[in-house]
Amino acid sequence: MRLGTMIATLWLVLSLAGGASSSPWLGRRVVVYDYTSPEWRLLIKTAVNQFNAVLPKSAPRFAYQSMRHKSCRDVRPRRGISVCMDADENFDDPFMTAGTSWELGSRGYSRSLVRIRTSAEPDSRVACHEMAHAILGIGEGWTLVDGRMVFPYPDQSCVWGELTSPGSFDVEYARRKYSRR
Repeated sequence: MRLGTMIATLWLVLSLAGGASSSPWLGRRVVVYDYTSPEWRLLIKTAVNQFNAVLPKSAPRFAYQSMRHKSCRDVRPRRGISVCMDADENFDDPFMTAGTSWELGSRGYSRSLVRIRTSAEPDSRVACHEMAHAILGIGEGWTLVDGRMVFPYPDQSCVWGELTSPGSFDVEYARRKYSRR
């Protein structure tokens, strides 16, 4: 199991058990710094706006900010969410198109880094999937069956399913995570 997945899974278990902050992000505003290529920018911005539209009022607003294109190795993650392109050789899992990691502060997330493979074709499902990890603090939900990814909620989620925008599972998960603030 990858370290990022283990950390996310541990955080998810602890948070649902009340051992960590119930809300991934505290405060009223979290900036999403987008360092991706021009081909990905509209997809990332759209995903951020889609989540803002379905988050409960108690959740912070996620403010999209387009930045000059940089590879992940040149990005110094800031407070908030940084999205960047990373070289294929930096992904040890051939199934991974992208990956999200978090840095926990004393009361919730302080930083999140979303890395997208440089060779990945722009895909709104991937953009929504990774923004769901970063915004909701939810770990992976898929399993590998006969060499393909199988999701538990294929028609209800972009993070634990195959939708291109937040689905009913994502909305309910957000409501539960952010209503306890």
